[in-house]
Amino acid sequence: MSESAPRVLLVDDHAVVRAGHRALLEATAAFTVVAEAENGEQALRIAATTPLDLAILDLELPGISGLETCERLSRQHPHLGLLLVTVHDSPLLQTRARRAGARGFVSKRAPAEHLLAAITAVANGTSAFAAPPDEEDTAGGVHTLAQLSDREFEILRLLAAGASVARVAETLHLSPKTVSNLLSGLRSKLGIRERQGLIRFALRHGLGGH
Repeated sequence: MSESAPRVLLVDDHAVVRAGHRALLEATAAFTVVAEAENGEQALRIAATTPLDLAILDLELPGISGLETCERLSRQHPHLGLLLVTVHDSPLLQTRARRAGARGFVSKRAPAEHLLAAITAVANGTSAFAAPPDEEDTAGGVHTLAQLSDREFEILRLLAAGASVARVAETLHLSPKTVSNLLSGLRSKLGIRERQGLIRFALRHGLGGH
């Protein structure tokens, strides 16, 4: 990190959320918000040209997901502190976030002081996760889900949240045919024959809800 206030990128497709995070950070005078992005593609472009110390990303972004964006940022900018913020708090999602290179994971339902504490921890080079690393499921589901790509994992999560194939395609900027093909691969990897079975599997591992 730089000796001056850490330079922050806010990544969320909702302007009001970005405004809230900006106000929280600027009120402390300990951080400088230097850029905002409304999707992963924009965040990657900004990170390629703007000096940054910390990026705060929503998990649910249009196009490439927050997890995939996090993984790319981590690979391209290893020094960058990455914090995922989401309405979900599944230990499995936290495990995926760790593997994507995030240093922290915090629920949007958490009080503002918890979010600020997580941001401060990541800015200081430490981690901020509620769940312990390598969370395991007694039925082996976590290990099975670990085989999925970030795109496959995001499709499964969206299905569990109630999205149709058309909605998944729209959210991820894919064609419905591509989503259907990816779903076929998902069923094969997980050994599940029906779409409803995929949804039940995802819900069982905490991927549903809003």
